[in-house]
Amino acid sequence: MNLAAHDTMMNLKEDLIKSVRSEPVEPRTDESPAIYDISRSPFDKLRANGRLNQSFLKQATIGVVLWVASSLVLAGGAALTSPTTSAQAPAPTSAPAPAGANYEAGSAAYDAGDYDKALRIWQPLAEKGDVRAQRGMGKLYEKGRGVGRDFAMAIKWYRPAAEKGDAESQYRLSVGYGYGWGVKQDEAKAMEWLRKAAENGQKRAQRSLAKGYEDGLNGLPRDPEKAKYWYDRSKTRE
Repeated sequence: MNLAAHDTMMNLKEDLIKSVRSEPVEPRTDESPAIYDISRSPFDKLRANGRLNQSFLKQATIGVVLWVASSLVLAGGAALTSPTTSAQAPAPTSAPAPAGANYEAGSAAYDAGDYDKALRIWQPLAEKGDVRAQRGMGKLYEKGRGVGRDFAMAIKWYRPAAEKGDAESQYRLSVGYGYGWGVKQDEAKAMEWLRKAAENGQKRAQRSLAKGYEDGLNGLPRDPEKAKYWYDRSKTRE
């Protein structure tokens, strides 16, 4: 910014300060309009109270324009003289999983909130068929921890674990089919996986099944005896 423009901007700034200081301040009374009256803009309130005239608006507009222009000039100069750019910065690389890592190490990282580490540990294990790691990967994608939330990817990892008999994965797969999360909604498949999870000891699945028989929900017949059976089973350790 040249000296003439700088002097002009500073003079306008001083004029703005003087004009603001010269504005009369009206005492507040009980009859004053509400401060947060959304029916009128702030400029409408100021005009109504006689505290904003056209010359002040014109000076404010010119001052803001010059201020923005000078900021852009300074920012442009800084960008031109910057020694490095984002394009030159090296791309971050993900650290490999710790040597000898197992599911428990990933679980500890997850519980500590280090989801990136949990992902690095669980993914290679899950790809090799580790059921608990597959369940862990499903949980990461379902909740969007360490990765973008993606129900389809969650189902991708829950399914092989569920097919191997993991009760928690069976329950999550049931929920996916029940609500159409990451898979086409299918009530019959939802109940199929819910029953498998319940039979394998998943407590929430057992309570859901009991509720279904109690009220005749999700295609189940109303059956008080079966409802009691699943409620009782949900209260015992297996």
